[in-house]
Amino acid sequence: MLLRPLTARPLSRAAGWLLNRRVSCALIGPFIRKSGIRIAMDDFGTGYSSLGLLKTAPIDIAKIDRTFVKGIQSSPFDHAFLRLVVELCNVLGIETCLEGVETDEELKALYPMPLSYIQGFLLGRPVSAQEFEERYIASLASF
Repeated sequence: MLLRPLTARPLSRAAGWLLNRRVSCALIGPFIRKSGIRIAMDDFGTGYSSLGLLKTAPIDIAKIDRTFVKGIQSSPFDHAFLRLVVELCNVLGIETCLEGVETDEELKALYPMPLSYIQGFLLGRPVSAQEFEERYIASLASF
């Protein structure tokens, strides 16, 4: 599993938003990327998202919904779905982020998968911008 910090600010949108604006996204995607913004499709695997959208939408990161991590230890479907989507995205050059990892058991079940990013309460709870700056940015200044 390869985990690394984001190097460019991602623009995260739900699949339905991307689907409804597919032509617009295809036209402006290259201009957005030139400005250093990457496009992330949020909640992949639920709602309007589909494998076809991975093929046509100009996305850089597929954020896979927590629905598929909740039962990963006991559900062959969830495990297979995650493994196959991650593999497909890797082949297509799309990074993956799994949302909602909350337990050590979930993290251990994910270890063999080559995910780009993992997010969830296990790794940290949401904090205000000020707290984030104090906790992480200020500590970098001491290096």
